[in-house]
Amino acid sequence: KEQNVLKDFKSFLGNSVFVAHNVKFDFGFLSFKMDNFGYGKLYNRKICTIKLAKKVVKAKRYGLQYLGEELGFYS
Repeated sequence: KEQNVLKDFKSFLGNSVFVAHNVKFDFGFLSFKMDNFGYGKLYNRKICTIKLAKKVVKAKRYGLQYLGEELGFYS
């Protein structure tokens, strides 16, 4: 089952940019798992929303929950 999800995700991702909060962890984990199942590593360009937030938002913290509350996405 995990193998099918990873295969479908890699197909869905294609050549798109991989965007995540703390992208180094998520990208590295998924790339490692995909390689283990024989799908090869990910080589997509990536954007880290923590690094992006630090450049454009002045905040006390940069965790996803905190930023979401600060920016009014949810309360």
